[in-house]
Order: sequence, then C-alpha cells, then structure tokens
Amino acid sequence: ARLWQVGAALASPVATAWAAGQVAGAALALTALKLSATQVLGLPLPDATALGWLEAVAAFRAAHAAATERERWALLQHFAQAAVTCYGLESAEATAVLHWWLGRAGRLVTQG
Repeated sequence: ARLWQVGAALASPVATAWAAGQVAGAALALTALKLSATQVLGLPLPDATALGWLEAVAAFRAAHAAATERERWALLQHFAQAAVTCYGLESAEATAVLHWWLGRAGRLVTQG
C-alpha cells in the first residue's frame, strides 16, 4: 500500500509543478521530468493525514488498473483534484497548479 502512496506523491500536481520548476529541460524529452535522488528528497509532501489523501491514493491506484483510457483519465482527474487539497495551498494557487497539471497530463494521455 505504501508504494501507491509514494507513487501518488511523486505524480501529484504539486510535486510535478515543483519538479518542472526545478529541472525543466534536464531530461531528453520535453515532456519528461528527470530528478536526482537529492531532488526527490526535496519534493513537497502531502499531508498524509488529510482525508483527501487516501481518496487521492485510491484514485491513483485505480487509474493504473482502468480498463479504458476514458476511465483512466477520469480517475487521474479525480486523483489530481483530491491530491492538490492535501498540500495546504491557497485556493488560487491550488486551482492554478491543478489546471496546469490537468493540461499537461491531458496532452500526455492523448499522445500515449
């Protein structure tokens, strides 16, 4: 179960936005983010005691078992919405990060 929590934390909109700001252009592909172990240790962490965190992790795990791309995308959206609430961001900042992540993830889903 902890593996899914780690994966959700790494893939969360907040961690992804932070990583993009730190390492943009470090990977071979423009859409990829490549972090060193030290950078991973510096990622912002969610409040794992927040009610939304268990919901986010469950949606993240379910997305990986989804039968269709449409179901997967719906679950990833649910994951992102639940996860972003667990970082203590102001409302406007949370909304901006969520919209940025959904736009980025949506492009990757339609390309992949």
